[in-house]
Amino acid sequence: MFMTVAATGASSFAIYSLKKSDVIIDRKRHPEPWEDVDPSVPRKLITINQQWKPIEELQKVRRATK
Repeated sequence: MFMTVAATGASSFAIYSLKKSDVIIDRKRHPEPWEDVDPSVPRKLITINQQWKPIEELQKVRRATK
């Protein structure tokens, strides 16, 4: 009985996690999902005095690779 409850809970949580918008499992049609993330929307449970700024080194790398 305990194993059945544990397996059911784990399976339901896995299905729930895959349906969330933060989880992307399709790497062929969408290889770089981090570029679609809106920086004005925090992705954590608690955000205290956090400001989103682009990192200059990463912006240079992004420009150089495209």
